[in-house]
Amino acid sequence: MSMIDQLVEGSEPAANAVRVMYAWDAMEVRESDGKNRGPIVDAIHELAGGDDDDAAPWCARAVRAAWIVGGWAACKVIDPKISTSGSVFYLLHSTMSRAPDQVILSDLVKDPVAEVPVGSAMIRYTVRPEHKGVKFGDLKRRMTHKGHTEIVVKVYPNGDLDTVGGNTDSDDGRDGDGVYLHSRRYNIAEERVVGFVVPRWVDA
Repeated sequence: MSMIDQLVEGSEPAANAVRVMYAWDAMEVRESDGKNRGPIVDAIHELAGGDDDDAAPWCARAVRAAWIVGGWAACKVIDPKISTSGSVFYLLHSTMSRAPDQVILSDLVKDPVAEVPVGSAMIRYTVRPEHKGVKFGDLKRRMTHKGHTEIVVKVYPNGDLDTVGGNTDSDDGRDGDGVYLHSRRYNIAEERVVGFVVPRWVDA
């Protein structure tokens, strides 16, 4: 059993999705044809259900594309209740409204290693200062900014995370030029780390 299989025990599609992201990092997938464009970046846009010509931010699309490819070898597809949105905000909030059991909110996590699955999408955004008092369930996309998402590849007991994602950089930028692996750049206790979307696959 490989290290990735051990990390994602019991979910072949999740292990495959992590492998896909690792491969994109190893291949140094980059925006080589302009902002949010490149041969593999365009394929990610299209695979995730977007328009490969719209040059939209693609971090959420990279996560979804990895999940889709991850399911293929197991003859599985992503549960349609998991949001297909290219918006980080809607990936979390729409999934929560349709499949609440597939969302983990960071402030409710007591044991990070046990509760946050490898292969899930870390959701990061910041609530704008003028909306700080709004309840989580009442938030609108326009009330937030600096949204970003990456796939979790390791969780540490103190809440640190190893993640890999697209549309980022070698630091922890939310608007970079490619796919990068981040080691312990995020922690569940950070205010900007809002929660996690746990993928679920069903028979094709």
